[in-house]
Amino acid sequence: MQRSAGSFRSFCRAYNFSKSWRGQACRQSVIRCSHYSKKARLPLYSPVTFQVLRINNVMQVRFYSSDDYPPHHKIPLPALSPTMETGSLSRWEKQFRLTFFAQILCIIAEEEGDIEAFKDYKVTDEDLQGPPPLPKSPTDQPPEEQPTASQPPPVVSPAPRIKGTGPQGRIKAEDVEAAAAAPPPPPQPPAAVPTTPISTSAPAPLPPPTATSYTDIELSGMRKTIANRLTYSKQTVPHYYLTVDIRVDDLLQLRKDLNKEVEPDGIKLSVNDFIVKASALACLKIPEANSAWQDTFIRQFQSVDVNVAVSTDRGLITPIVFNADGKGISTINQDIKSLAVKAREGKLQPEEYQGGTFTVSNLGMFGVKHFTAIINPPQACILAVGGVKKTLVVDEDNEQGYSAASVMNVTLSCDHRVVDGAVGAQWLQHFKKFLEKPYTMLL
Repeated sequence: MQRSAGSFRSFCRAYNFSKSWRGQACRQSVIRCSHYSKKARLPLYSPVTFQVLRINNVMQVRFYSSDDYPPHHKIPLPALSPTMETGSLSRWEKQFRLTFFAQILCIIAEEEGDIEAFKDYKVTDEDLQGPPPLPKSPTDQPPEEQPTASQPPPVVSPAPRIKGTGPQGRIKAEDVEAAAAAPPPPPQPPAAVPTTPISTSAPAPLPPPTATSYTDIELSGMRKTIANRLTYSKQTVPHYYLTVDIRVDDLLQLRKDLNKEVEPDGIKLSVNDFIVKASALACLKIPEANSAWQDTFIRQFQSVDVNVAVSTDRGLITPIVFNADGKGISTINQDIKSLAVKAREGKLQPEEYQGGTFTVSNLGMFGVKHFTAIINPPQACILAVGGVKKTLVVDEDNEQGYSAASVMNVTLSCDHRVVDGAVGAQWLQHFKKFLEKPYTMLL
């Protein structure tokens, strides 16, 4: 019996009962907590169940009879508001051996040996009803009535303005005393509230919803990888962007001449081949751009392995041209063609696209003039290449003062943790020089 009383006291502490209390049976079998000596013991009712209520800020316990089980206390989950349907138990003030049931928080047996009797406890309709709703406090007052359109609020006359009789209209003490002694102005009648006539005709029917056809496409493994890597890059890598225009007239002429030389071998050089080569050489000039962020240090690579973005039916993939800084233009051309075919056929090996030190993404062949690319982590830079456009540029050697030029727009995306703005600008200067004067790539 002492175990049961102690358990019940601990339960009362969990519900903020007073440390000293007295049980007093009421007509409705309600025990109201009040002052009681610590030496006294809670009168036990066997068998009983009870519910905890808060009425007018006074904790109350309501007992019910249950003759089919040993003496126990059935503890429901108390509703803390009229609309509460579920709740979470944050902590127990005392550890018990408990049994949980739907809508019932727990059942506390008076004797430890009686716990097994509740192993197959059947939930009754009374249990499912939960605790009764909280009674309305008599101190609650109805909300004040708000004025409606038919009952406009009274108009309060504004306080009269005091006219000063002092220099430059200043208000003196005599002006204030005279204004206080003056009779108040008559109240103004309430302004008429315009009313909108209510239409008695039925509202026009809403148009039927338009059925939208769509197709759900299941994510491939490649698409999931792309989404995860680019989301991580955009959210965690502090990007900044540098854009320059490059005149490529000499480059286009050199490409034309070289293609005549390699035509018997079935090779056709592209502008992108020169871009990959120039990128690799610029990375040798500015090694900070050929680096990777490693959280606690920056890794700077000695050779340049250029990833080239290739679009496939399954998504974007970036195969690697290894040691691009030491390869000729024709070798780079053959590597890119071979890797692109394998990428579109899904035959790339992991070592052919995982890694790399610098990335080039070229959308110029699609007519794109300018775009910014997302860095391929953990790399520090990626170059976005737009298409070549004919445009008029200032030409002091021309009699007209201008001439037509082939201009290409490129944007370098940099990780500011690795490459500072001035360093990125220096990389672009070297890259621009290699393309505008392509013969310098031979030096």
